[in-house]
Amino acid sequence: MQNSLTLMKVHLTMQMKVHRS
Repeated sequence: MQNSLTLMKVHLTMQMKVHRS
């Protein structure tokens, strides 16, 4: 389950980074 949380966090960070670009 922890892996899912980390994945979600990474996905969110990636999306935020892409949106910020």
